[in-house]
This record gives sequence, structure tokens and C-alpha cells, in this order.
Amino acid sequence: KDGSLSVNFCNSISGRYILDGNSIKADNLLSTLMYCSSPANIMEMESAFVSMLNYGAIIYKSDNKIILSYSKGTVMVFTGF
Repeated sequence: KDGSLSVNFCNSISGRYILDGNSIKADNLLSTLMYCSSPANIMEMESAFVSMLNYGAIIYKSDNKIILSYSKGTVMVFTGF
């Protein structure tokens, strides 16, 4: 709500975002620089998430899920919200 985000995949990622309608964009994100081999594909998921925010993604909430979609066809669903 205050324009800041913090997420954890393998690395801790934080920064500021701009929400314009249902579009979300964040750049200059800060991240730790660890490498994780499990769960499978965690580094690819993390990279996709950062790319989505760097270039802008559509964000919406459905029930207890937050859904991000990106013009390149990537969709991420986060549950428990």
C-alpha cells in the first residue's frame, strides 16, 4: 500500500513500485546474490518475477490470490492474501 515491496524467492528482493490502475512496475530493485538449486527452477522463477516488474506487469486479486501477468505470456499466482 505504501509503494514498497519485499519478496523472498531464493534471494530477498526489495524496492519501490508504481501502481497505475492494474499495472505494476518497479525498477532499481535490490537483491541479495545467493544461488539456490531447490526447489527446482527457483532461480528462473525469481528472474521472471524481477523481469515482470522491471518491464511492467498486470496485477489483480482474485479470492485469496494475487496474479501477475506479463506480455510475454508469463503468469505468476501468489496465494494466501
